Amino acid sequence: MIRRGGFSLFEVMIATAVFVLGLTLILQMLGTSELFSRRAAETITAQVICQNKLNEIAMGLADWSEVKREECEENTDFWYSIRTLPHPALALQQVEVIVWPKSVRERNSNSGSSTATDEPLSARQVRLSCLLPRDPDPLLKPQVPLEVPQ
Repeated sequence: MIRRGGFSLFEVMIATAVFVLGLTLILQMLGTSELFSRRAAETITAQVICQNKLNEIAMGLADWSEVKREECEENTDFWYSIRTLPHPALALQQVEVIVWPKSVRERNSNSGSSTATDEPLSARQVRLSCLLPRDPDPLLKPQVPLEVPQ
């Protein structure tokens, strides 16, 4: 019996199955990593928007009255809301800013309000808070009268 070199049909089928399985797993990982990188970019953008909004409020450049689901001026793909909570310390108010991304349906629709939810999705929201005086005027007024030297 003469033995020829090469692979049998069974060996080729097994090798093809292993190759297809490995290729399928790699393509799934690429799709998953793209999804996670997009969500990470959304989270970073939401953190920057949230910090900017909180800084504007703390500096007195923005109103810190309660806001329920308003579109961000900086990036229209995000909603934000502002909540004020009384703090046990005298004359302080806790101001909380919440930012969350719009859904794909909200981004693609013109109005956005018909399918939008008033509350953010808890897994994809960013919350920051700070304590401010209940009367925001002392932040803007100097405590000591300024005298100009002559």
